[in-house]
Amino acid sequence: MAHVQSRDTTTTSCATSFTTNRHGTNRNLSEDITRPQQASTRKQVRIDDFYTGFSHEEERKLFERVLLEFQADNNLPDTFIERKSTYRLLHLAHKMAIDVDPLPSRKTQGGKVLDLYAVACEDYDIATQKECQQNSESRVNFLSDVWQNIAQAHLLGCMLWLYGKQVIYGLFKTGSRHDGVAIAQQMKQVMKKMEEEGWNIGAAVTDNAGQCGWARRILSLRWPQVAFSICFAHELNNLVRVVSKTEYSTVAKDASDAVNTIKTSSSMCLQRLRCACKKSTAMICVCTSCATPAGIVCTDVSRHYFVFVVHWNYWG
Repeated sequence: MAHVQSRDTTTTSCATSFTTNRHGTNRNLSEDITRPQQASTRKQVRIDDFYTGFSHEEERKLFERVLLEFQADNNLPDTFIERKSTYRLLHLAHKMAIDVDPLPSRKTQGGKVLDLYAVACEDYDIATQKECQQNSESRVNFLSDVWQNIAQAHLLGCMLWLYGKQVIYGLFKTGSRHDGVAIAQQMKQVMKKMEEEGWNIGAAVTDNAGQCGWARRILSLRWPQVAFSICFAHELNNLVRVVSKTEYSTVAKDASDAVNTIKTSSSMCLQRLRCACKKSTAMICVCTSCATPAGIVCTDVSRHYFVFVVHWNYWG
């Protein structure tokens, strides 16, 4: 080993210090300080690198459970998971850079958010319908009727139909007058606005009320190229309402009562009835009597009768 001979030599050797590593070679500490540090290329090991499969499996189970709770809490059918809107919602929430919290309140969701989306949907539907009219060179059907909202306000509802596709054009307030002249004046304003926007009206449909018929006759003088007709669906509703008040309703009620009686009868009665029908190729008919509220008579080809009194669970 070399010994220090003088003070100068000792000072110099102290300024430049050396260390000995485990391999026995000297390493200059001053060079280590001035030498730039190289970044480590080794990846830091995380705890989830060892439990990747376990973590993903547990997260999947938790997600499915929360999804099932969401379905049950909102009374959704099982088919909701197959809808594209469900996929869009979850996919967007997964890709969003911001947090989903806080969720919009019920007032905000049903107010400002709904209004903005309604305007966007209306603009899209109207643009699509107008493009279909221009490409096919067709004429749209104009449907109008007076509706009443929850505030007891009367509104003139206007819709446009083309090739089975409907578009709600608008809801317009009506005045206190509901005669044919007032209806014709308001429909005239709406139809003129439609023509200014590029709609080609081929037919105007209203219900068959007296005032609406008066309005159709007035408007036909202004638009002779437009076919003004009645709404047949409204007439069918009136027909069903009239038919329901006749004997047909009584027959339908008896048939419904018979079906309900069979369903609410005891299991013993139904089991014996099925066995009798299988063995004798029997037919089932319904009869009424004064002694029992209702009964089921099973008759076979040999004219043997088996009476099942359903309400009393009694065999006669």
